[in-house]
Amino acid sequence: MLVSQGHEIAAEESDATLVVIDMQPECFIYARWMVKPVLAQMQEAARQGQGIVLVQYAVGLEDAIAPAILQAFRECPRQALAVKTQEDGSDKVLAACLEANLSTSRFRICGVTTDDCVTKTAHGLALLCPSARIEVIKSACECWQGNRYDWSSFSHLPNVIPV
Repeated sequence: MLVSQGHEIAAEESDATLVVIDMQPECFIYARWMVKPVLAQMQEAARQGQGIVLVQYAVGLEDAIAPAILQAFRECPRQALAVKTQEDGSDKVLAACLEANLSTSRFRICGVTTDDCVTKTAHGLALLCPSARIEVIKSACECWQGNRYDWSSFSHLPNVIPV
């Protein structure tokens, strides 16, 4: 049994929730390059019966999620949408998981951008859910510097693990 923000949450250790961040190519050009790797992560999560939280930045054109990502999300039986208005979407992710009864024992994070929203959401989830494992999928993340991100500068919290 996990406790997060005063809520007791039952979750199997083998269960995970995939968190897909800001796959909105009209706002974040890097999302265009990440559709295939993120889509592969979504398909694998759905195949394993894991939940998916699609995180959307809610400002103007950013609302346009990549069509392939949106289709895969809609086809996933265990899913939730989290709409955020700041770079750290961790509180919205946690609320979406609790509302949709998705696992909070292990999060797998992908999307854009590594140096902003991915980092801040991973760090926020680690603080909100200190007993959770937070995995950041390096092959399915992109940053402002392209693929030159310095992973040694990523969150140093013990439960945040770039994989």
